[in-house]
Amino acid sequence: MLKIWTSAINFLPYLMINKTEKEVTVIIPSKTYDVNLKHCIKKIRLFYKKIKIILVLDEKKVFIKDKNIKIISSGSKTIGYKRNIGVNLSKTPFVAFIDSDAYPNSRWLDFIIDTFKKDK
Repeated sequence: MLKIWTSAINFLPYLMINKTEKEVTVIIPSKTYDVNLKHCIKKIRLFYKKIKIILVLDEKKVFIKDKNIKIISSGSKTIGYKRNIGVNLSKTPFVAFIDSDAYPNSRWLDFIIDTFKKDK
């Protein structure tokens, strides 16, 4: 019985994350839609099922069946230029950037948002 209870406690943070999904847009600038970017999105989706994601790629040769992912073609521009495109398209109060080869942990956005809200 103790093992089941421990598992339920470990799962609890995943149930409380949904509040962040409506407040944040994740912007991922990248050259291409490669295996690293796929893993990054998969990891984000593991913890945040419905969060808005904006991919700003050099070329728009990708089709994703996820209504919460927007793919933008920027041409071969700088990473800062791509981030600015994402910010301009975002409609949420908070924006988070992540590199396409990064793998976020389970509560990375919750920690960021909670920190900003405490500073108000």
